[in-house]
Amino acid sequence: MVQVNVKILLVEDDPSFLEIVAPIICEFGVDISLSVARSRDSAIAMLTENIFDLVILDLKIPIIDDALDADAEHGRYVLNKTRDVAGGTPLIILTGSPAESFIDAFLVHSEQVDVWGDQTKMATVRFLRKSQLDELPGVISPCIEAVRAVSYVEIRPNGKQVNLDWAQDRLIRIFVRRRGGVSCSVYRIGGGLSGAHVFRVAVWDESGAPLLNAVLKIGTREMVETECRNYDRHAQRLNERATPRLLEDIRFGAGPIYAVSYRLAETYTNTMFEVALENSERAAKVATSADALLAPWREGVHETRRTIRDIRRRMLNDEKTAKIAAKYGLNWIGSFESRPVQVRWCCVHGDFHGGNMLIDNNDAPIFIDYGDIGEGPASIDWVMLELSILFHPDGCARGSDWPTLENCSNWSDIDVFASDTSLTPYLRACRDAAHRAGAGPREVAACAYAYVLRQLNYEDTDKARALAIINGVKRFIEVAT
Repeated sequence: MVQVNVKILLVEDDPSFLEIVAPIICEFGVDISLSVARSRDSAIAMLTENIFDLVILDLKIPIIDDALDADAEHGRYVLNKTRDVAGGTPLIILTGSPAESFIDAFLVHSEQVDVWGDQTKMATVRFLRKSQLDELPGVISPCIEAVRAVSYVEIRPNGKQVNLDWAQDRLIRIFVRRRGGVSCSVYRIGGGLSGAHVFRVAVWDESGAPLLNAVLKIGTREMVETECRNYDRHAQRLNERATPRLLEDIRFGAGPIYAVSYRLAETYTNTMFEVALENSERAAKVATSADALLAPWREGVHETRRTIRDIRRRMLNDEKTAKIAAKYGLNWIGSFESRPVQVRWCCVHGDFHGGNMLIDNNDAPIFIDYGDIGEGPASIDWVMLELSILFHPDGCARGSDWPTLENCSNWSDIDVFASDTSLTPYLRACRDAAHRAGAGPREVAACAYAYVLRQLNYEDTDKARALAIINGVKRFIEVAT
């Protein structure tokens, strides 16, 4: 457990009132961690730098500590800011006056939510007058007890060390409680490069019986909202066998960090990275099956004309591209990216590395992590799946003797690139799928350029191999018929 204290922020500038309220809160036990902010700016700083389980806010506060400009508008500012920087934190609003006209309007945004996974819904925003202070213990007690109960969920060791930060730990335990579980095991299966993290979680009840297996993606509010939106708009267009069923999102309990969960059959125990390393021919068959599952995204989509720059922007923005070009002396990028290529522009996964394809005992694939779904060149997913074994942190070819720089320089020739490695069947299957999906060899090569150029933006990628592939596909595109 990373953090077991119940963390409460009290925003209050009146010393005499503090002397009354602070003991009421601290009487709940030694595990209460109470922080006090005495002004608008202090409160914002604390909310930005810390995650709290509960915020108790007096509306009438000054802008800075010890100032004499206390006003309810400053508390209102904190209240609105809390929604931005810590939207998953329950709030109790204190005021000495019933006259603040905006209170009722703001309470419209309050929700009845099972915040702590105890099957009890609570208001996420509550209003309490200072004249009702005797009611404060009864208001905060359920929250404190529920936070404590979250820590009782046990995370079982599974042979692999999984380091969880405070928010990840908290959200996983809340999820387990929401599902009626008391213990779980956690495996990290991907994510991290974009700030989001993906975990496989197995949940057990108090008798030790398994309840379910799930995938949890944990990240910022924007990441999780995008994930859910993409699932609704795009992922559900695929065959139901292609994607796990969405269970719920968790928007409260860890401040600015949210989670979304999917139900996963317990037979999905391996990633494509693991299967490709163990048995390349098996991985090749899975890749072919996966290609059929993605087909609905490109059905009925006509070819069109796009520049290489359009394709690269799907992977890397202009600002980062300019920095990479300057750092590695790629002064040809501007003119090269102006070249038009024929493409099939359709819905793509956008982060189709081997860790985002899970495989069951019958070699059926399923796709996870939908944060990057959107329009793009049809072959990009398959180029990513192929090359992620080399560039992704979990890639099964990472750190090996293959590919040589000669292999990389000839990436567009699969016979040369895929030579002298046990991964040949897998590589060929990915390349074949790329050509089936795309509009032609130039699109496939341009996708390789875009994906590998992005690898130069990361510190821990093999720059020599990346540059060899980039220069090789550049030559191919310049002479391709």
